[in-house]
Amino acid sequence: MTPSFFPVVRWILLAQSAVLLCAGLLAWSFGNFSDALSAWFGGMIAWLPNVYFSIRFGIRRDGRTAREVVRSFYLGEAVKLLMTAGLFVLALQWQGVKPLPLFGGFLFTLMVTWFALLAR
Repeated sequence: MTPSFFPVVRWILLAQSAVLLCAGLLAWSFGNFSDALSAWFGGMIAWLPNVYFSIRFGIRRDGRTAREVVRSFYLGEAVKLLMTAGLFVLALQWQGVKPLPLFGGFLFTLMVTWFALLAR
């Protein structure tokens, strides 16, 4: 049997991908292509580490001990934070990046997790 994501994890990842696309389209409609790309990069900075964390922690695996669950959580979260910092460094090195759309796309995508957990 192949492992599968918990339903809430799958829903959050899909909602985040929709929001990051919408953030890019919204930035493009009110700005230009550089704004849209910056907002999209910001959304990807929030989404990619969450995908890693979800693969590391959010997949059902029967038979894991509590120690294994806690270890995978802490390791997944540590790598997620390092990935986020590294992706911000890479994005800010790009010459055409605009900080406001970048951080806006990041925050909008990240807020999906907060509201999803409140709604559940």
